[in-house]
Amino acid sequence: MPPVKSLEEALKEAFEKADSLEAPLMARLKLYLGESRRLMPELESAYDQLVQRIAATEAEKRVPAAGEMMPDFTMTDSEGNLVELAGLIAKGPLVISFNRGPWCDYCGLELRALSRAYPEMVAAGGDVISIVPEMAHYARNLQKVREVPFRVLIDLDLAYALSLGLVFWLGDKLKDALWLIRYRQGDDSGTCSAKGGL
Repeated sequence: MPPVKSLEEALKEAFEKADSLEAPLMARLKLYLGESRRLMPELESAYDQLVQRIAATEAEKRVPAAGEMMPDFTMTDSEGNLVELAGLIAKGPLVISFNRGPWCDYCGLELRALSRAYPEMVAAGGDVISIVPEMAHYARNLQKVREVPFRVLIDLDLAYALSLGLVFWLGDKLKDALWLIRYRQGDDSGTCSAKGGL
């Protein structure tokens, strides 16, 4: 009889299977979601409830629309350098990906997809950044673990994500399940930023 896999091993295997799938990102995310639902049905059910709660607030109406100007920002990157949005967009097109941290496999799949496309984006005159609400050493870990070749900026207090309507309260069940957020983000409010790109 083969040895029983731990949840961590099973999730790692599911991530690798989804990441190696020769398909668009949405198909990779769907594959991982299916595995995650099988492995952690209660947690995924709590996420489903969160998504329903956010949808009921019509949150998508609060985020900048396509073609609308993004509010400027000044943040530090994972190495402590100040970075301004105006300076980044002055150089050319920019993809901004909001991610939760290296612990989020959904973010990891998106970051891997962006990393694969990054050389072509740079060759076309563009750039990519990831914005995370984690402390600098965790942001550097995200770059290492997820093999991210572009800059990771730190929105530790979620101020920028909040200005874009991308912050939501997790709810008690998810706050308890994702207890590590309070240590990684230096925050115990139970809030989290949405994952996704602009």
